[in-house]
Amino acid sequence: ALPPYLTALLLSTHLRHYDHWNLGADRALGNTFTTVGRPRGPMQNPFDLSGQVAVITGSSKGIGRAAAEIMASLGAKVVVSSRKADACEAVAAAIRNGGGEAMVIPCNISRKQEVEGLVKGTLKHWGRIDTLVCNAAVNPYYGPRLDIKDEAFDKIMGSNVKGNIWLCAQAIPQMA
Repeated sequence: ALPPYLTALLLSTHLRHYDHWNLGADRALGNTFTTVGRPRGPMQNPFDLSGQVAVITGSSKGIGRAAAEIMASLGAKVVVSSRKADACEAVAAAIRNGGGEAMVIPCNISRKQEVEGLVKGTLKHWGRIDTLVCNAAVNPYYGPRLDIKDEAFDKIMGSNVKGNIWLCAQAIPQMA
């Protein structure tokens, strides 16, 4: 089942202003250019992810898990990834039990070799990457920023910044 906010968004396409062609832009905005070059007929579902592959880091719980479940429910093939393989497998199993496609590639984004393995494993299994959700992050320190120790700061920067730069550098060229 979709979360209430997404259900409301999807159901809003059935409101009176929606003309099944251009979301009412002609009438609401006076726009006469939205139909140029398009075949006449109903608008395709803008949320359809059928056939697309989504890699989602930090997807064993919280926002990452929700993203994986929603994207799978919209037709995406999902790569569930976080540091703990067993937690990832639980999410992937739930997606598969719901009729979706999911695979697990454990990855600690602060380790470059694991980041490379995440991208290579996805490409080997599904041959493409269409969406990259950089959700994994760490926060080993709670308190005033001026009191943070160098080790905690380095860990935050290594995972949350450098790790995601590595991941983007590996995945984005495959997405082009």
